[in-house]
Amino acid sequence: MSYTGSIPDTTTTPGWHMQALCAQPEYRGQQDELWFAPDRRAEAIEEAKRLCHLCPVRMACLRAEMAAEGNAGRDRRFGVRGGLTGGERHALHKELQRRKRLAEQTQDAA
Repeated sequence: MSYTGSIPDTTTTPGWHMQALCAQPEYRGQQDELWFAPDRRAEAIEEAKRLCHLCPVRMACLRAEMAAEGNAGRDRRFGVRGGLTGGERHALHKELQRRKRLAEQTQDAA
């Protein structure tokens, strides 16, 4: 399935979750099979990531999940969200923290 509607403004639209591809009727009931598949089910994880990348609210989903997870470790991040696995979101969080520290150091040196 590919999204054919207009891209919603998720910064001002309440309920953007319901616009997510995974919330559509054809994907309801597949939470465990796709978005929470065990690591050993690589084909299901890849399918979930593929669907996420087609989703009109993928970035809002990723932002929301990153904010909700905060400093959680790799073992505390579950499922595919915003097109990334828990491990990928953990790596992204670490990279963003590294960049933030670097920016702060650069600003302090100026």
